[in-house]
Amino acid sequence: MADRAFEKEFLVAHNVYRQQHGASPLAMSRDLCRSAQKWAEHLLAIKKMQHSQADYGENLYYAWSSVPEKLTGKEAVDGWYSEIKDYNFSRPGFQSSTGHFTQVVWKGTEELGVGLATDGKTTFVVGQYLPAGNISNPGYFEKNVLAAGSSVKVHAATGAGSGGNDRGSLPSRQTGRDHISSSLTAGSGGNDRGSLPSRQTGRDHISSSLTDRAFEKEFLVAHNVYRQQHGASPLAMSRDLCRSAQKWAEHLLAIKKMQHSQADYGENLYYAWSSVPEKLTGKEAVDSWYSEIKDYNFSRPGFQSSTGHFTQVVWKGTEELGVGLATDGKTTFVVGQYLPAGNISNPGYFEKNVLAAGSSVKVHAATGAGSGGNDRGSLPSRQTGRDHISSSLTASPSLFLSRLSLSPGAGQKNPDFSLLAVDTMNSYRRQHRAKPLSRCPSLSKEAQDWAAFLVNSKMLRNHGKGHGESLWYQSGSSTDTPKGSDVVKSWYDESSKYDFSSPGFQKGTGNFTQMVWKSSEKVGVGIATNGSGLFVGVAFFEPPGNVSNTGYFRDNVSTKG
Repeated sequence: MADRAFEKEFLVAHNVYRQQHGASPLAMSRDLCRSAQKWAEHLLAIKKMQHSQADYGENLYYAWSSVPEKLTGKEAVDGWYSEIKDYNFSRPGFQSSTGHFTQVVWKGTEELGVGLATDGKTTFVVGQYLPAGNISNPGYFEKNVLAAGSSVKVHAATGAGSGGNDRGSLPSRQTGRDHISSSLTAGSGGNDRGSLPSRQTGRDHISSSLTDRAFEKEFLVAHNVYRQQHGASPLAMSRDLCRSAQKWAEHLLAIKKMQHSQADYGENLYYAWSSVPEKLTGKEAVDSWYSEIKDYNFSRPGFQSSTGHFTQVVWKGTEELGVGLATDGKTTFVVGQYLPAGNISNPGYFEKNVLAAGSSVKVHAATGAGSGGNDRGSLPSRQTGRDHISSSLTASPSLFLSRLSLSPGAGQKNPDFSLLAVDTMNSYRRQHRAKPLSRCPSLSKEAQDWAAFLVNSKMLRNHGKGHGESLWYQSGSSTDTPKGSDVVKSWYDESSKYDFSSPGFQKGTGNFTQMVWKSSEKVGVGIATNGSGLFVGVAFFEPPGNVSNTGYFRDNVSTKG
């Protein structure tokens, strides 16, 4: 991965060039670095140059040498900047042969991340940028790609809106299974270097009202109420999807059109217009989409443009949700984005994923059968590395709908919970020939804080800070704090579903594989309660497990004995 020396060279090289073109210096973003690193590792694994689907600006670079040599951060940036020779400042605009250069000096970009992956001979470098450059809307290249010698001017962009009732949705899109990947162009001789043309984003960003948490909660709860009626597990709110949906909502407000984004998500769109300002609720948008049920023929399942919003809302295979809202006071656009996407037209998919009302919810990933008014479960542990997933919770909808008030964390009042949990983990790790974990105070505090947040927010979702992570909940009449050993056992019980003969990330086993992951060294555990029978347990691991790069599961998840 990119070390701090490489990162510094990479950042300094950008800012030296940006200064020459009147652009303010970039700041290094740890979140973007994590994202760029994952993509660099993916490119090394597949030995291809292809852009990610992330909603960032992105520059790619590779180098190959017959003998190992160390690439510098400056070398990659110099390669991108050299495209300036082909850029025509008298006719500003996007050109595939100059997109790396224009992204490097793009005035509107503020943050940068970098990732590097190498096997000793082949090296991939990924640069990711926020806000993205190479926006093709009229006037953007003139304002953002200045000739060398321009002075730096720092200004804040503002967005202007424009001025009965009107509401509607764009037909939800049908998704299939087509994925395009472009291979790199190979050079000759003992050394090869190159870049994949930087992508054009064609996005418009304006200042508008962001989706507030009250709207998000209404939006999520409305989805999960309807999904429960159709035998689908509740969705979890994804911050990444919310950011993507928000950007697209702002773009739609700017162009005053309803059109789907090109992102590889499921997507529902909604708009409302009123001659006098009025506040839209999250439930109103979802109710509108769900109302299409009246036109859906359950006896002939399949995609229909007039019912696509409904089928996406209740699609069983979808696990995560994001929402964005943009308004100028009269016109409002709402964007819902979903992962995995629904409305897949392959044979049998609609039969399995769009069930009639009254179907029962089958929670496949929950652990620990609850009885006597108790409900227990785990959130599937996420996979890290080249294929990152963050699955939905397996909680009952009551976890979202019940009114909760946060009380002091159970873990703080019961330190024995954490100690017993770690001891139990280490007992299981010994059985799988993994060294014991050490209890880390800083990770424990993070885990405790996150458990308290989840109880207070009435959601079960991953933290997203890059740790390995396991989540657990219990909802019922008992207010007695669960034992740490019982929580850990529920994660370990997933081992019964793990196929050691085919090592790799397997759905429903991620909590087990993270627990016994040999390379993990530290753990922090926390538990919180609302005082009325709801408990949420959190464990954070460092370094994280469930890394899907070739050979990682084979080396880190051993059989018992």
